Amino acid sequence: MQDAFKSDETARVWPLLAQLQALPDGFDPALRSGLAHALLDGALDPVRDAFEALRERSPEGASEAVGLLRAHAPGLEGFLKSPLLRPPESPRPTVLTVLWNAVRSPQGRGVSSGVFILLFFLLKAVFLPSVREHRSTERPVVVEARRLATRLCSQLEIQDGERLCGTLQQLVVWGASGRCSKVLSEQAEVERQLEAQVAALGADAGLLQEAQRQRLKSAREEFRRALLNVCQG
Repeated sequence: MQDAFKSDETARVWPLLAQLQALPDGFDPALRSGLAHALLDGALDPVRDAFEALRERSPEGASEAVGLLRAHAPGLEGFLKSPLLRPPESPRPTVLTVLWNAVRSPQGRGVSSGVFILLFFLLKAVFLPSVREHRSTERPVVVEARRLATRLCSQLEIQDGERLCGTLQQLVVWGASGRCSKVLSEQAEVERQLEAQVAALGADAGLLQEAQRQRLKSAREEFRRALLNVCQG
């Protein structure tokens, strides 16, 4: 059984798992969950989204988190960096890859294969409970605002639509973290851009454009109300 884990991939992964476990209890739970995701299956968006949200909510907290990573888990700090800022490197092995390769190895076949599979689910249960907790405790008004931001984004047909869509989601992040003054200051510019698109469709347009115009207006109003509910909740 031990021979099945004797590989370069294993030698790289287990120290990182140990570093993740070594982070203190006060370490940001969403960031910890994102790091666990990255180690488990290589997904980097959760950890980067969590770090960006923490930086927006509390620059001091983000700085403290980086300091804790450098002190307790230096091998994980690279997960926070944008791909554009990271030097080229070989793909990192993941827990899933290591366990799968171990199961497929001659030493890991037969009865012991079940042990490796159970070990995989054990690791998932140990390192990712806060992901489920975070999702289950997110306020319903925040979940609804995210959904309506996505719906409004789908109605946009402007050249810089991706940036505006990102701003819509960022408004929800600010509102959810209690930064409603920031929401109000940024929302004015968002409303200006949305109003410009409504006007561009034209009040005397054909039936198809008029239907699109009404859908955009409806999505805009629903998102505006949802964002207000987030800040008032």
